[in-house]
Amino acid sequence: MPIRISSERFVGRDRMLSQIAVALEAAAGGRGQRLLITGPGGSGVSRLIDESVLRVGRLSEPFTILRWRAYPGRSLDPYAPVIIGLRSYLGALDQRELVRIIGPGADALRLLLPELIPERSTGPALRVGPDRRAAWIAEAVLGVLERAADRQPVLLVLEDMHLADAATRSLAVFLARVSRPDRICFVATYGTDRARLDPSVLADLAAIADTADPPDRLELGPMSRDELAQLITGIEGQKPTAALLLLATE
Repeated sequence: MPIRISSERFVGRDRMLSQIAVALEAAAGGRGQRLLITGPGGSGVSRLIDESVLRVGRLSEPFTILRWRAYPGRSLDPYAPVIIGLRSYLGALDQRELVRIIGPGADALRLLLPELIPERSTGPALRVGPDRRAAWIAEAVLGVLERAADRQPVLLVLEDMHLADAATRSLAVFLARVSRPDRICFVATYGTDRARLDPSVLADLAAIADTADPPDRLELGPMSRDELAQLITGIEGQKPTAALLLLATE
């Protein structure tokens, strides 16, 4: 029999799930939401996102779900998580909807996805200088999200921001600081222990916080004894002994 090191049933983190649910409900009602979800490595941030996405998929009013995930070793590839996520979403649209979603941001988005967005058939493509390019792309990506939200609410998750390239983090800072009456819920996650080791990541997090209306911040701490007991029961198939629970909480 294979050894399981995780529970098939999601346990604990009820308060976090409730806060995410409130944010999603607000976004569905046209009050855009921004969340930062943090925790040290192994605290269950990724599992929390997985469970949230699973529950969103069961809602009576569907969301468009976009997951952009950064991976180790991709830090030198500008916009890598964004490109992968947008390619998956935009590539599944029919041509008419693709044109609508891209809208006036075609020239900026073509820098990221030239295979999906052909050159203009009439007139020269718009160009901007290097000093304006990041803002240009950020506005184009936001436009995609807003037009997608015209059809149904959008949940956008950037996972492991501390592993993302500088361009992706810059876009995340922009999206996390934007407060608009739209149907978008933007969630960014990062590992607190890893972020502390990178001054550039800390600077981006400080920029996110330095606004009149910063995003809500949810921090995953250690599980309570009751939650830990539920988790062990889910893995082992039986309630833990008091001695095992004491060892697990020390």
